[in-house]
Amino acid sequence: MATRAPRPPRPELLLIALASLLGAAPAAAHLGHDVLRAERYLKIEVGDRGARFVVSLTLGPAEMGRILAKADADEDGEVSQAEADAYMADWGAGLATELPVTLDGDPVALQWGEAFFDPVGPVRPANGNVEMVAFLELDGGEHELRLADGMRLEVLERTDVRLATEGDVELLAAGPADTLGEGEPTTDFAFGNDSRQAPDAVGVRVRVPGMAAWQKLALAGGAVLAALIALLAWWRLRRAA
Repeated sequence: MATRAPRPPRPELLLIALASLLGAAPAAAHLGHDVLRAERYLKIEVGDRGARFVVSLTLGPAEMGRILAKADADEDGEVSQAEADAYMADWGAGLATELPVTLDGDPVALQWGEAFFDPVGPVRPANGNVEMVAFLELDGGEHELRLADGMRLEVLERTDVRLATEGDVELLAAGPADTLGEGEPTTDFAFGNDSRQAPDAVGVRVRVPGMAAWQKLALAGGAVLAALIALLAWWRLRRAA
C-alpha cells in the first residue's frame, strides 16, 4: 500500500516560526505576555491610500487592574499617560512577532502605534480597553494581505474579525487565510480559544485603484528618457549654431 506523503507546513505557521527565531533574543515582558484573560478584535481595512491594521483587547475589571499594576513603572499606585504610552510601545514592538503580516507573499515590517490605553490613573479594578494600529501604504493593482496569528490564543476568550474595504477599493476575497478565495468573501467572523478551530491567519485580496509599482517606475523612466532626449537635442542645436 502506498504511503501518503507528509503534508507540507502551512506558510502562516512558517512565518510565525521565522519571526520567533528572528526575535529570539531575550526581550522585556509586554502586555501581550501579561494578559491572562481578554476578548480581542482584529481588523484589516484597505482604502485608496493603503491598509490599516487594528488589534484591540477588552479587559474585565480584575484583568485591567492587573495590567494597570504592570504599567505602573514607578510603583506609585498611579499610571500616568507617559507610563501607559511606554508600556504600549513595548507591546507594539512585540506585535511584530505576534501578528506578522505579508504583502503578496513577502513579509513586511509594520510600525504599530496610535496606542490607546484606557483607563489611566489610579491602579484599581476597572473595565478597560487597549488598542494598537498600524498602516501599510499600497500601490495600485491587485494585492493579497495576510495577518498571521501568533498571539496566545488560550487567554483570548473570543476573537472578532472584521475585514473591509473603503473608497474605490474592490474586495476580491476575504476570510481565514486557508480558505481565501473559496466562495464569497467572509468579512465578519469570530472564533474562540480552541486552536483546532481558530485560523492560523486571516487575509484579504483586493484591487486598489491607481498605478502599480512597475507602472510608476515605467513612467518615471519615461520622464527621465524624455529629458535626456530633449537635452541631447538642445546640445546638437548649440553645436550646429
